[in-house]
This record gives sequence, C-alpha cells and structure tokens, in this order.
Amino acid sequence: SEVTKTVENTKLDNFVMKRIMSFPPLPSWKKDRVILLGDAAHPVEPTMAMGAGTAIQDAHALFELIKDLGNLDDAFKQYNETRPPIAEKVYKASAAASQFTFKKNIFGEVFRNFLLKSCPAEKMKEITLSLMKGEYK
Repeated sequence: SEVTKTVENTKLDNFVMKRIMSFPPLPSWKKDRVILLGDAAHPVEPTMAMGAGTAIQDAHALFELIKDLGNLDDAFKQYNETRPPIAEKVYKASAAASQFTFKKNIFGEVFRNFLLKSCPAEKMKEITLSLMKGEYK
C-alpha cells in the first residue's frame, strides 16, 4: 500500500519519538472564575483514546450545569465537585492499560494480547461505554 511504502521510505531521523508522560489529575479544576476541562485538568495516556471524549463530557456537563443552575459560580462549584471523580476513574484505567501497551515487558505484551483476543467484543464495548459514562468500577 502507499502508506507502507511511505513508511518504508522515510528516514529514521524524520521520525519523532517522544516519551509518553503521565500526570495525575489536578486536585481542583477551579480557581475563582476560571474553570479547566479536558487535558488541562486531567491529562490521560493515549492507551484508551479517552482524552477527547472526556473533554467533550466535561464541556457537556459544564453546559448542563450552567443551563440548570443559571449561575456560573454555582455551576463551577458543582462541576469541580462532580467531574474529577469520574475523570480519576478514566485516568486510573488508562494508566493501568498503559502498563500492558507501552511498557517493554514480554510477559505484559503476551498477557495483554491474550486478554484482548479472549474478551468478547460485546464485553469490550460494555467496558468502553461504562468508562465513557464514568461508571467503570
């Protein structure tokens, strides 16, 4: 394919290799009348592709609170109390998944591949949806 040819013909010094950095979510996403959402508040490793999804959920939650409460101060306060625990679950799940995805550990790779092949697609979908809703335990 064209993609394969392009990659094969690309010089190694043209590839950019960066470490994946992990930062725990901030303890508070609010200061005065400034509120954070998405990666600014809770960056996650790319193992589960949840960064953009959680940012959209944050924005939606904040929108709903502002609409329902009609007051920015109250909406920011409630958002800062309710969203961090949900993002913390996604952060922990992403960090755990990263242990099997990016770490150079042959046992981890074999175990990860076995789990992924063994898990029924419907169960994977269920887990993904529950993470997106912040319900995964």
